Amino acid sequence: MNNAVEALAQMLKSRDNPKPFEPVFGTVEELPELKIRRGTKVVLTNAHCTSLLNLRQQDIEGNYIYLKKTVAMLPYNNNNNYLVLGVVQNG
Repeated sequence: MNNAVEALAQMLKSRDNPKPFEPVFGTVEELPELKIRRGTKVVLTNAHCTSLLNLRQQDIEGNYIYLKKTVAMLPYNNNNNYLVLGVVQNG
């Protein structure tokens, strides 16, 4: 009986304190078909990402300016989708 009460209390506590949104980071690996690597095993594609900036932007020579850059993202939809917030600036 005591274990059931403790389990119920833990379930109620976890419901009242949802995990905060935390940014995650990934590297743009491939363009124009978007592939962002997040960690060693997770690769995100167009189906998983919405972006606040045009990741396919090119310079005057036709090179993708965000290729191989680190991007900051916010997960949503139970970590199944990501909102790309911007490019991380070093220095």
